[in-house]
Amino acid sequence: MDWIVLGSSPIAPLSFTLTRQFLGDNFHQVITCNAGIHICRDPDVYFAVDHLASQHNREAAIAARKRSGTLLCTLHRVKAALEWRKVHDYDVHLKEGEGRPKKGGYGRFRYSGPLCIEWACNHGARRVFLCGMDGYRPGRDAKDFSQCYFDHEERKKYQTKNYGPDWARMATRDIVAPATREIVEAWDDVQFILVGDPAYRIDAPNWQVWGIDAGETRLDAAAPEGQKYSTT
Repeated sequence: MDWIVLGSSPIAPLSFTLTRQFLGDNFHQVITCNAGIHICRDPDVYFAVDHLASQHNREAAIAARKRSGTLLCTLHRVKAALEWRKVHDYDVHLKEGEGRPKKGGYGRFRYSGPLCIEWACNHGARRVFLCGMDGYRPGRDAKDFSQCYFDHEERKKYQTKNYGPDWARMATRDIVAPATREIVEAWDDVQFILVGDPAYRIDAPNWQVWGIDAGETRLDAAAPEGQKYSTT
């Protein structure tokens, strides 16, 4: 089965559109998080962890569940924390794992992106297309930190004030890259395909990058021969 894991980096809308076009009628499922619910309004699964993203995107998430049966997931927390995040009535409260990721379980991550990848791997993925999962790309200074993973102004202000370019580089180097690498290594029977231009590098036989730029209209040119659809 093919899964699309949809993040919400600036290239996400394009990479998601091209990947769905590429897969065509081949059955696939979509899991997304944070502002990805506004790129794919009816995903199969929506994961919310960040408190501002959870609060801000609640209306869109509830509407998706009502409209198309989207499964709403979050991390297990005490009741007050769930209510504060407005995810108390979500369908799945996932208990976080410990240590490195492993097949059939979840790693120690408390970040929605890696959790989405693990979810796909634990639910039948043979290929995982990563769209909008390029890592954090800072602007030239803290005031230009608009290329974040959250689309609403409250989060942009918070992100700009508290983090900035140095944090973005650190987060990609110390969080996004190692978490993704550990997942790729744990599920060595799954093919991972990042559609975009990652700000990190992974060297593994089951990892590919299908590069695209803003002018792309089809994904076929980036895909190696013989990989148009999954056979399992």
